[in-house]
Amino acid sequence: MFLLLLALEEIHLDNNDYCFTTIENMKFIVIAYVIVQVAVVATVYAQDGEPNWTNRYLEVKQQVLKTFNGPPIGKDLTIVRRVGGEYTGRLDSIASNSVIISGTRYEMRQMTDNTCEMLFSDVYASRRARELVLRERDSYRSIQAEKQKKLQIVADLALQRAQAIKTEDNIDTHSKEERQLMAPESITSPVSQPAKASHDTSVFWILGIVIVVVLILFVSRRPSRCDACGIPIKRRFHTWKVDGVRKHLCPRCNQGFERHKSKQGLDNLLKRKR
Repeated sequence: MFLLLLALEEIHLDNNDYCFTTIENMKFIVIAYVIVQVAVVATVYAQDGEPNWTNRYLEVKQQVLKTFNGPPIGKDLTIVRRVGGEYTGRLDSIASNSVIISGTRYEMRQMTDNTCEMLFSDVYASRRARELVLRERDSYRSIQAEKQKKLQIVADLALQRAQAIKTEDNIDTHSKEERQLMAPESITSPVSQPAKASHDTSVFWILGIVIVVVLILFVSRRPSRCDACGIPIKRRFHTWKVDGVRKHLCPRCNQGFERHKSKQGLDNLLKRKR
């Protein structure tokens, strides 16, 4: 695409005023096309890069399970039944889906959700993990939507600018033709320097927009989480190739991976010496 622009520039330098407007319009159309394509690719990338939220939910659930602290056995406990209201008694035992209080068994389905969350670790972990992952998913999609919105704004501005420049060129063409009819000797005169400067400035302005779009794409490709521990990556990250797949690690996990690789290297060295 940029080779085409370079060829158009060479043609422009070797031709007269009539060729100038046509060549410049073609250049602007090509640049506008490139910007639109970049915006479309960026939008598709942002949509295809969404994490697997099911796997994320299972991962968070395992982490939340470690924080569960159930009520102590042998102590008085107050539960809320779906039918019958509150009941207070001594907690005898807790099973996977039922409890025994003062000799009476109560199934999970007989108690309210909040009471089940207090008694059963799986219910506690499921509810908390769901809340955390839903909040994380909404935040991620909000950020992606904002990125797509910015890319769309940049593409729209570029197209508007290209159309405005094309309109200005058409007006300049009619003015040149009128001047040439009034003064035939000016047909062979070279293109004025202000006109050249104006078109060159417009080209650089649109190319600047392309660079901004590319920079936004580069920033959006940064990993958001460490592939090892799952914590959010703020600034620095390290990339390793594990089994042919690129993995992004936070500085802490990177240190552990380096120690692991160093130990492997030393073990291989000692084996060769033997």
